[in-house]
Amino acid sequence: MSYFFFAVLLVGLYPALWLALTPAPRLPARLGPAWLLGLLAGALLGSQFPAGQWPLLALHLTGLMLPLLYLLLQWRAPGRGLLPFALLLAALAGLWFVRDPRIQNFTATAVVNSSLLLNLGALLGGLLITGLLAWCARALVTALPGLRWPLLGLLLAGYLLPLSGALLLSLIKLQILPMQGSLLSYIAKSMDLSERLPYWALLLLAALALAALRLWWWPRRQALGLSAPGNDRRKALAASRQARRWCVGLLALLPLALLPALYWHLVASQPPGLSAAQPVALNAQDEVRIPVSQVRDGNLHRFAWVNDEGKVIRFFVINRYPDQLKLGVVFDACLLCGDQGYVQEGNQVICVACGVHIFIPSIGKAGGCNPVPIEGWRLEGEGAAEALVLPASALQPGATLFSAVVARQVTDPVSGETLSNLDAPHRTTVGDHTYFFTQQAHLDAFEADPAAYLKQEAP
Repeated sequence: MSYFFFAVLLVGLYPALWLALTPAPRLPARLGPAWLLGLLAGALLGSQFPAGQWPLLALHLTGLMLPLLYLLLQWRAPGRGLLPFALLLAALAGLWFVRDPRIQNFTATAVVNSSLLLNLGALLGGLLITGLLAWCARALVTALPGLRWPLLGLLLAGYLLPLSGALLLSLIKLQILPMQGSLLSYIAKSMDLSERLPYWALLLLAALALAALRLWWWPRRQALGLSAPGNDRRKALAASRQARRWCVGLLALLPLALLPALYWHLVASQPPGLSAAQPVALNAQDEVRIPVSQVRDGNLHRFAWVNDEGKVIRFFVINRYPDQLKLGVVFDACLLCGDQGYVQEGNQVICVACGVHIFIPSIGKAGGCNPVPIEGWRLEGEGAAEALVLPASALQPGATLFSAVVARQVTDPVSGETLSNLDAPHRTTVGDHTYFFTQQAHLDAFEADPAAYLKQEAP
């Protein structure tokens, strides 16, 4: 829900402020309907916009040139072309809005449900706050016209910087520009600023409100104390209250825009955290045994085994059907997205990396973004003694899927010296176990006759 509010600020706040801060002495009453009509037209166009780099390049060029042309026209001929440019700017905002892939999550069903209503409320709330911010900003700039063009220039600079990076990226993809390290560095840094645009605009609006308090309200407050009783005092009081009302109104609106945006970036957009993994260890038979009663409740149960190399291998077990025992035993990683893991929400398991929802009965099947299946596990025993058994040979293949390594104290089997697995200069693997050595000579001796150095099991 919070993203749809933020998305309105992202694509709509700048055009709304450009129109509101225009030097025209009066804005036409038809500007509001023209703005809404442009948004709808842009949304329809965006839903049918062709794919490919050339259309995207044309879109970036339009987004770059249109604000420049509008502000140049207002500088040379204030008040001219407001309605056509309002339509074009709004259409551009609507087009960018629907092209955002996250907007596709606006509703998951064709019926009205609580999720749809919340998202629609966030969208309308974003439009309302954007309009009110622009309205207050226009009132303050009308009272302080000297701040208009500096504010417009700073807004335009913040808007053009990330867009220039996107334009250069399109030119590189079309092989119009060469691929250079410095150019790619600029593109990465500038495009990283794109989702910070609303914060820049809100910061400038906060500076405008504070400047208006100092330059508009405070002189009128002082004039109120010096005015004589009667009409002069009433006029001074009205002027002071009007200035205070607009300044305080803008300052009060800023948190209403800032807090949902911060909530999105700091909370809602963060990937879900993994539940703690229960550590498990091999028994004397080189197996991990987990009581079935612990994992048959239909919830995701995460475990972690540390192999001889110190590699942390996560896996999870989930009973796939509520009315029968059908365990899914898989590594907590997939071949496509890596080892960021999975979380459970309701009757679905979600890939943290890409957000793909996985139907629980399909867990254990290979392919796609499904977690990698563990082969070779088995069930032993009956009733309360039934256990899930995972041999080390079944877990060891997961070492290639995970990157986390922990320090362990290991022993050189030749010399008996203690060392850390992270610092050992030599190692080798025999069966499912890895052995570490302090010297190359020890490794050579071990590889020549491993049985001579390994502890033999009793017959």
